[in-house]
Amino acid sequence: VAPADVDAHVADACLRREGVHDLDGHLLEARRHAGVGRRAAELHELVSVPAFLVIALVALVLLAPAFVCVANIAANDGGEAIAQGNARVLAARLADARFFWEQDFKVPLEEQAKKLDGIVFHEKLGTVADKVERVAKLARWLVEERIVKGADADQVERAARLAKADLVTGMVGEFPELQGVIGGYLAEAQGEPKAVADAIRDHYKPVGQGDEVPTAPVTVAVALADKLDTIVGFFTINEQPSGSKDPFAVRRAALTAMTLLITGGIRLNLVRAFLTLLSFYVETALAWSQRTNALSKDMVASVQKWTRLRNLATEAGVFDGLPPRPEVDLTEFLGLKALLEGLMFPSADSVYGKLAEIMNFLVDRLRVQQRDAGVRHDLINAVFLLGDDDDFVRTLARVNALQKFVETEDGTNLFVAYKRAANILKKEGWVGPQVMSSADEQGIPQSGEEDPLVLVDDPILKDVIAEMASGHAGSDLPEEKALVAALDKAEPKAAKAVDKEDFTGAMAALASLRTPIDEFFDHVTVNDPDDAKRERRLNLLLRFRDAVNQVADFSRIEG
Repeated sequence: VAPADVDAHVADACLRREGVHDLDGHLLEARRHAGVGRRAAELHELVSVPAFLVIALVALVLLAPAFVCVANIAANDGGEAIAQGNARVLAARLADARFFWEQDFKVPLEEQAKKLDGIVFHEKLGTVADKVERVAKLARWLVEERIVKGADADQVERAARLAKADLVTGMVGEFPELQGVIGGYLAEAQGEPKAVADAIRDHYKPVGQGDEVPTAPVTVAVALADKLDTIVGFFTINEQPSGSKDPFAVRRAALTAMTLLITGGIRLNLVRAFLTLLSFYVETALAWSQRTNALSKDMVASVQKWTRLRNLATEAGVFDGLPPRPEVDLTEFLGLKALLEGLMFPSADSVYGKLAEIMNFLVDRLRVQQRDAGVRHDLINAVFLLGDDDDFVRTLARVNALQKFVETEDGTNLFVAYKRAANILKKEGWVGPQVMSSADEQGIPQSGEEDPLVLVDDPILKDVIAEMASGHAGSDLPEEKALVAALDKAEPKAAKAVDKEDFTGAMAALASLRTPIDEFFDHVTVNDPDDAKRERRLNLLLRFRDAVNQVADFSRIEG
């Protein structure tokens, strides 16, 4: 079926249907749905869909009062009996649908949602009602923190609290594939705002590759909160995907969450979101324990006291970043050791370890997602393994700029020079002059004897040390001086560009190092017999490597 022939096929289909008198009207209606016929024909050409299914696709889009069935026999009556049999079955199903719809419509979704308390989401994560509570709080937080912009916080919370209500309706019980869709129709029919109804209908999207990605702010907030809750919850109880096993569809939740973030350009600090969500898990666990008398009155009082303290800490911004100590225990951090050990969290996991596990998982999913977009996985590693950013939108912008840069002549040659410098530093085991190390950097108890300059605070001496590390001190060859001058100019320019998220500008600043580093390698002997010169030149290569690494870890790039 060629695009130009679509009208003819629609016409032929219409003529074959009994009772069709307004052929021109049908064609006009088809043309009103811009692109429907063309998309149907393109589908046929791409995947060899049979012509009758193309017509069926057009009919479905136009909601024609007809259906298509396939039989593997040559009917003597032209298919009359087969069509009638299928019509009876379809009529019965549609009658069931009408009955359930009419019954469900009588019960407000708010009343239906109360029944979710009796459905277990997971034995370690509570009921579906508990999940709804967490999602509602997180969705509202996303809006109030202006992470998802343009949404009304009350509408977002309302949509989140009603989003799962249709799971207990007769309609979804009979037609499970309509979950969300029916909830949206019921919400609209029961007078909920359109934004709320749309969010209920679409909060599961996108459910697969090629599916529509929601962009409405209310929908995005609810959908993103729902997926983040699933990811954090199942990782927290150590039910993350393993090999080919993913019984709780965590991989799909991760892909969906990243698609929402990237498509919507949503700037989310994932670590902060995860810590916020963990605090909501604590609250729902506490509520569950009170309902089931799982804790003593003393423990409940202790937990309530901690909750008040946590709220004060949140207001003060304590939870805006990572916990202060990397070795802090997850249950200790949450302040609910006895409760959490008994209910949800493995006591041995640390906050940092769990967050790192989740982030590594998301980066793996990102590699899969971006592979089809033509993004190299090694470049994703080069940016993500810097470990200084958990904003996927910003990080992907850096990856895209890096990919464009490494494909240029300047990028290719700079990469070769970087590899050469890194190999020399690795071979020499050179990490920089110890004279510059602080007590913390050396990582050993300090008495002042290990390095007599560690504890010296003389400003003049500090300037001398800094000059030694920069490569200025004693530079005797023009190529050395040229590289130092180029670094003096490129480093602040690249750093400023990165701060402004002008990653193309940062790459351009690095490109200015190409000629001086090439000249340096062509005319300067790094491993000079003179120890002072050797040390100075190794420091200069170290500075060059670190300047490049502030944009991306070039050691992760393949080639």
